[in-house]
Amino acid sequence: GDMIEAQVVGFDHTVAYLMPIRRLGGLFAGAKVIPLDGDSTVQLSSQWMGRVVNGLGEPLDDGMPLKGGDRVSLEPKPINPLKRRPVDTPLNVGVRAINGLLTVGKGQRIGLMAGSGVGKSVLMGMITKNTEADVIVVGLIGERGREVREFIERNLTPEAREKAIII
Repeated sequence: GDMIEAQVVGFDHTVAYLMPIRRLGGLFAGAKVIPLDGDSTVQLSSQWMGRVVNGLGEPLDDGMPLKGGDRVSLEPKPINPLKRRPVDTPLNVGVRAINGLLTVGKGQRIGLMAGSGVGKSVLMGMITKNTEADVIVVGLIGERGREVREFIERNLTPEAREKAIII
């Protein structure tokens, strides 16, 4: 039958708990589990700019297939925090309230979490459009496909989309 890729997310004595990477279909009790060698990787290149990809780096838009680039692990080794460059230079995100009260630093990651209907997408669009950066990675984790499309269509100008990678 078809192969269903999954990640081991836990153990309980002799039982391994698996999280499927794609939709389940045709799975049954007693199905054979085969461990795969190596890390999960993607080929990362400048072709990702302006594109919408899933968590495995596969294009979701109607663009050309993504080929070439450096193979990068989806589970990299953590960087020693004592060897990281300090975040000490403010980043202009083009939103005065954030620049003045909640300053973001160059190289810093930010998360934006709030209830539905409070303006997260609008704020993320403003940040993506107005931030002075070469590349902006927007992770729409847990969003439905319709919401991803609406975010792009309503909140990103063509210029903003060119410098963004939307996952």
